[in-house]
Amino acid sequence: MNHKHWQSGSENDNERTTHHDIRNLITELQLSPNILSLFDGNCTNQIMKDYHFDKDYQDPWAILNLKKTQQDTYLIHRYKPILAYTHSKIFAYDSKLNGYTSYYIEEKMTEAQHCFTWDGIFITEILRWWEYEISDQDIINIGNFFGLKHTLEILDSINETTKGEGFSTQPEIDDWKNRMITAINGKIQ
Repeated sequence: MNHKHWQSGSENDNERTTHHDIRNLITELQLSPNILSLFDGNCTNQIMKDYHFDKDYQDPWAILNLKKTQQDTYLIHRYKPILAYTHSKIFAYDSKLNGYTSYYIEEKMTEAQHCFTWDGIFITEILRWWEYEISDQDIINIGNFFGLKHTLEILDSINETTKGEGFSTQPEIDDWKNRMITAINGKIQ
């Protein structure tokens, strides 16, 4: 069954947020057109394909195909799901604060404590790519694909902070991430 066409009895649920609604939002937000290629499932970028990111980053169909009442559990009136990473981590637009947040689909959705810029929300993604031992140049190219402006700065910080060895503990990662968010002005609230 093609997940794009499966609907949880929602064909009569006219108030739910649809794929079309989010596609229009991505355009209105003026995100990189490449985000639409991921969202639409037609990414042809070779570097994205090399790392299977064309499949890992997709439209958040697991939320968009829910009935309105089910979508409401994700506070969809405020947090508009733009992308999903491996169908579990959701990147959402915070329509109240005009920024971005992320959450895991399995967790109970609550109002986000923080709101970030597009670059700010991707700091941990860039760290993940680095931890996957993707070359710095490929990470820069992937960052460009996503329309990120601070990829090189973030990479340089990872390499300088860890001397290329990686972080040892979660508190070290959290401390670095907070410093990086400040350095790139990546936090809205």
